[in-house]
Amino acid sequence: MTGQEDILFGKIALARGFITREYLDECVRLQVDGRKEPLGKLLREKGYITQDNLETVLRLQDKRLGKMHARLRVPKREILFGRIAVKLGMAKKEQVFESLREQALLRDMGKKYRLGQVMIMKGYLSVGQVEMLLRCQHKTILRCPKCTTQFNVEGYLPQMAITCRKCGGATLEEPSQLASPEVAEDEHRRAPAGHHIGDYELIAEISRGGMGVVYKAKRKDFDRIVALKMLLDEKRSSENEVTRFKHEAESIARLSHPNIVAIYDLNVSEGRYYFAMEFVEGESLEDVLERRRPTIKKSLEIAYTLALALHYAHRRGIYHRDVKPSNILMEKETGRIVLTDFGLAVKEEQTSRLTRSGYAMGTPTYMAPEQCQAQASPAAFDARTDIYQLGTLLFEMLTGNPPFDSPSPIEILLKKISQDAPEPRLTNPEIPLAAQEICMRCLRRDKSERYQTCEELAGHLEMLITGSGEELLELYSPALDTLKVFVTLGLAGVAVYCGYQLYLFFSGHV
Repeated sequence: MTGQEDILFGKIALARGFITREYLDECVRLQVDGRKEPLGKLLREKGYITQDNLETVLRLQDKRLGKMHARLRVPKREILFGRIAVKLGMAKKEQVFESLREQALLRDMGKKYRLGQVMIMKGYLSVGQVEMLLRCQHKTILRCPKCTTQFNVEGYLPQMAITCRKCGGATLEEPSQLASPEVAEDEHRRAPAGHHIGDYELIAEISRGGMGVVYKAKRKDFDRIVALKMLLDEKRSSENEVTRFKHEAESIARLSHPNIVAIYDLNVSEGRYYFAMEFVEGESLEDVLERRRPTIKKSLEIAYTLALALHYAHRRGIYHRDVKPSNILMEKETGRIVLTDFGLAVKEEQTSRLTRSGYAMGTPTYMAPEQCQAQASPAAFDARTDIYQLGTLLFEMLTGNPPFDSPSPIEILLKKISQDAPEPRLTNPEIPLAAQEICMRCLRRDKSERYQTCEELAGHLEMLITGSGEELLELYSPALDTLKVFVTLGLAGVAVYCGYQLYLFFSGHV
């Protein structure tokens, strides 16, 4: 590990509150004195950082460095490809590393293969999975009808005319079926400013996922800046994806709340669905958590705001089902918290799932136990599902890590079904006991043991934020209830014993 990487490791660990400055300085002195081990290993050896926190810092460090081991000479685009494959659960980290080593060996032999091609050859990915991962990288595979060369085109939109740079005689087209992952060098081409979708003029791309893309855009007649969301590829999107997309717009349209993103328009342009939302200038909570852990008070305030917003949605029969840091925006100028992305939201009156039977939808780290069940029905998702996810978010803000974390999504799901969440005070002893009890009640595996409404949760959070110590003791706490039982039994035992001794004294037996 280079000095630069050790410096970054130390900065991240300090910012997250995983180590103290004294511990860091001590291990740095060991390196100065001749120890060759990486900083993280020294901290772990001394017992100054837990294994979970070490792994968290290493993941964040790798994400920021944007590169792999120097001897592999891995381009950044390949690193991104591998990371997305792991994040989506399509491949294991070990499989990506093995494929990168194989790619390096092939390169040394004079053979150029993309990481996706290598992973297909080794049987780790299918051709369809490679295509999806490329779409997540802001790329679309286009084919020249004349010379049949395929290109990875970045930021492609329908109706964009891109001439094949190899033969120069034809316009690239989207193949109806991808027969091979073989592509020429990337043809980088972003959507030009001024490209129009319906009544909107695109300004810049904001984000892109496996199913949709979001642009900053301006409505021509109203001069309004919006966030325009559309499907990546209408022709290749399944009926289920199109239904989910329209369902998201319909769900948000039913809501009008200052902490829920507003929707202005749902329409179709050239056979492509899109909807325009409120544009929030700021950053996601995920970005904030990568830099630093919020204070305990700020974490509670964020959870309180989200609880009220979710309660508003629940009263109108909408359950979000995907409450996580990347779906929460923090407005730059006002600090307003905004809940977004209702793509997995379920309506109370639904009678059929928007997800495929036997396939859990959501983000494993934040999913509730009932979402991990393969054959769960819509009736299984209600306000308590969102409460569990909000509890997971609160746990992460208070401790720096989610309650269940693992490189394997399947392992996370199994833990959620079979294990109780750990107490956050084990990681951060500064967390008030009442805050821990609120968090743990949200994270009960049995829905009946959680808060039953977000209104009840918000009430307890408000008491914790603004109340006195006496008021906090009134919060529901299984631990306190158990303590009260033992105290009561103890006092009763003392009373019986004293009464017996008095009886013996007055009866002349002593």
